Amino acid sequence: IKLMQMDILFDVKLRVKKKISAAQISKNVKAFEIDKLVSEIKSVKMKLRRANKKHKQGKIEKGELFDTEWYLYELQQELQALKKQQQKSSE
Repeated sequence: IKLMQMDILFDVKLRVKKKISAAQISKNVKAFEIDKLVSEIKSVKMKLRRANKKHKQGKIEKGELFDTEWYLYELQQELQALKKQQQKSSE
């Protein structure tokens, strides 16, 4: 690759240290997504605890509490699906 900046010409040679297969990239991406989902689930659980307290105090309605519970359920389902895919791909 030749790069040219102003009046200076650079020759850059790229060396490939390690080739990563598409399967390995896919595994890494799935692992990253699982970690991201786990952290999101933890934060939603904290929000749900706070929402339960507020609902008991009468500060929020049941619909808002249900929305938080449903969002947590959806995240957990997505996490289970990703874990199943990861297990199938590792076999």
